[in-house]
Amino acid sequence: MITLTTAMNSALGRTISEPGVFVELGFATPVRLHDRQGAKSWNALTWSAADIIVSGLSVENGGLQKLNIAIVDSDNAIAQALRSEVVGKPVKVWLYDASALATADPVQIFEGVMGAPSGGDNRRVQIACTVPSKWLPVGMLAQLLPSYMFMQEGRSIAFGNGTVIAARRAEYA
Repeated sequence: MITLTTAMNSALGRTISEPGVFVELGFATPVRLHDRQGAKSWNALTWSAADIIVSGLSVENGGLQKLNIAIVDSDNAIAQALRSEVVGKPVKVWLYDASALATADPVQIFEGVMGAPSGGDNRRVQIACTVPSKWLPVGMLAQLLPSYMFMQEGRSIAFGNGTVIAARRAEYA
């Protein structure tokens, strides 16, 4: 559960709410943008103004899984960064209100990876973003997996009030 500050709670409680968007593109040197005018300071970082549209939000399994980011890239800097770095760099998106910019105020709505970019004649770069699948369990078992996977048969490790003993599984017929 997310606990909102008084300022953000008030901003979201308005009849007409048009939240802004913070977007962090995780290149070797992160690019931090927002969709309003002028530079903004949030979370001890500087966010530059840009013409950004976040669309195509797709919710699956109770969480935001896909979205598209369109950025007007007049100097071609973002397109160049997308071409020079590998696909799969991290991306994060937050919603915010201009009157509520304390560290805890903006609400993170997406954390995933950038896909391959596409673009058009209007210098608008399109980036499809998704949440990658997790193949390893999350939680206490994930802490054991590395040591368990490379343990010799018969060796034991402490887990909670008991122990886990490495044993070879039977082979499938």
